[in-house]
This record gives sequence, C-alpha cells and structure tokens, in this order.
Amino acid sequence: MICLQVTRMKCGGIVVGCCFDHRIVDGISSTIFFQAWTEAAQGLSSSFITPCFERSLLNPRYPLNTGAIDKHYMALPFSALDRTDPPAPQIGRIYHLDALTLLQLQALANQSQGKPRVGKPITKMEAVSSYIWKLFARAQALTSSEPTRIGIPIDGRAYLNLPPSYFGNVIAIPFKESYAEHILVQPLSKIAKIVRNVITGSANSEYFMSFVDWVEEKRPAAMLARVYGEEGSAVVVSSGVRTPLYQFDFGCGKPTFSSVYFPWGGTAGYVMLQASPLGDVNMVVYMHMVKKDLDAIETDPEFLFVRVSRMNFW
Repeated sequence: MICLQVTRMKCGGIVVGCCFDHRIVDGISSTIFFQAWTEAAQGLSSSFITPCFERSLLNPRYPLNTGAIDKHYMALPFSALDRTDPPAPQIGRIYHLDALTLLQLQALANQSQGKPRVGKPITKMEAVSSYIWKLFARAQALTSSEPTRIGIPIDGRAYLNLPPSYFGNVIAIPFKESYAEHILVQPLSKIAKIVRNVITGSANSEYFMSFVDWVEEKRPAAMLARVYGEEGSAVVVSSGVRTPLYQFDFGCGKPTFSSVYFPWGGTAGYVMLQASPLGDVNMVVYMHMVKKDLDAIETDPEFLFVRVSRMNFW
C-alpha cells in the first residue's frame, strides 16, 4: 500500500519520498495520512478527523442502474492487463506556472469574441486544463479529423454522501472527446466550455451512484478508465492545488518544494497541478507523457511554463 524513503543530502537537506498504490489511496486519503504523520512526528495531539474505513458506505443500489458509465469505463479479464505490446515509454518533467501568467490564461478563457464571458466564470483549473489540451493536441501533430480526449479526475465523496475523512480511492475519471480541428483552431474560451462539460456532466450524485452500481455489475473483472486504457490521443489533467503540501512538517521543518511522480503505464498523458512554494496562485505543473510530445510542447511558441530545474526556490 505504501513505501517510504528518507534521503539525507550532503547539503543537510532531507528528501522524503512516499509511494502509494493509487487503486486504494487517492490524493485526499494521502493528505489524511500526511497530516497524521506530521502531528505524530512533532508529538502533537491529533487535530485531524479520524480516517473512515467503512466500505459499506459504498453499497450499490438494487436494482442496479449503471446509466451511461460504460462510455467512460471498461471491464476486462485480468489476463488482458498483461500487454504483449507495451505502450511507448513515458517520462516526467516538472514545470512552474507563475501567478500573472495563470491569471492571463484564465482571462483568455473567460472571453467570448473579445468580450467578458456571461455566466459562471471559467476557473483557473479549467483554463489551465484547456491550455494543456491544446498544446498536447498540437504536439501530437494530429490531423483535423483525428479525435483527441481530455479526462478530469473528480472526487466523489460529496456526491456519495461520504465523510470528508473517508480513506480510499473515490476518484472517477470522466472525459470528453473532440475532433482535433476544434481544439487546434478554437479559442481557449471554446475549449474551456468542453472541459467544463466534463466536470458538470459527472459532478453529481447520480453519476457516482451509477459508477458504484457499474462496479458491482462488472465484478470481479478488472476495470479501467477508457481515457487511460484505450489507444488514441488523450491527456488527463488532475488538480491537487488545495492539498496543503507546504504546511506539513515531519519534525524537521516545512517542505521547500514538493511534486509527484506518476508513471501510470497507460497511453494517455498525465498532468498534475499542484500548489507552488511561492504561494498565492502560482502552480507547479507535473507532466508525464511520451518524450517527443513533451519536447514538442516545450518548443511550442505558446508554451508558458518554466522548467523547475531552471528556477531557484531557495
């Protein structure tokens, strides 16, 4: 479930590495663990809510009603997971997105024909996800008729009436597909509407209850998100910006920098948005995909991120 490694550097600094099995631990669960760890390391009484391990809270409905969940997930025999043709190897790189650039991206995503958007504003996460999707599709040199997909992980605790302290993996990964011409040519505001539809179409109780029913119906098969397991152009953008990474203190001071490494083995690219040590609305952006796609993104004239290796947070 978890593997920990502490490395002491020659400079006196310490690197704490934690490896979780994402099938049973999501980002919120890892936050619960880190909070408990930091308080124990400092000899503090626990201020955090006791983790909830009550799996009966995820009981399916009867009769089962799986809705349209098959559009987003597939059930396979476990033997199918042993691929004879492994996907092209992927690599991870870490970037930084400064607050001013992020706000400019959000402003672009909230414009419609040069005028402010009417209705609920596009969020920073939606704007950055739209921007990354456009860069990703361009990096893959897709023709206008080729499809490309974006997946957005969504936490289901609130929609399943689970306590915030529920420990496990309650993440769904819905996605939307569009022809590349719509992503390559349309302004950021149009792409952001598609990204928003991914979220609004799935961030509700019926979707997550249908997901629970679907899992019950397909057991004991292996289950995969289609955006992860199917061939074709796809990128998943996840957000962990609300995780209080820089408040954790394992007894030796708060972190100077934090990021993730997520080699998930699928064909889709994976991007994780995290809080920055610079605070405010700055972001750390972890990207894991095929090297040629990362290289193409970095050389794109509209690329706005800065490699962390070229920055000095200290």
